[in-house]
Amino acid sequence: MVTTPPSTPPQEGSDEATDEQLALARRQGDAYGQALQAMADEDGAAVRPAGEYLVAFVNEEAEGM
Repeated sequence: MVTTPPSTPPQEGSDEATDEQLALARRQGDAYGQALQAMADEDGAAVRPAGEYLVAFVNEEAEGM
């Protein structure tokens, strides 16, 4: 298996990201995780970590729109 080693991103503001931008990124990540969890609860998503990535697969019926 080929994978990237996990790492911890910076948690404090710097010249690359302010504290406000980091807080926004954390909220976005939390919202994405909640949406993924809702899909997993509803349709049984298969979720696996792969290094710094979280890979998810959901198979569900097509929704007509």
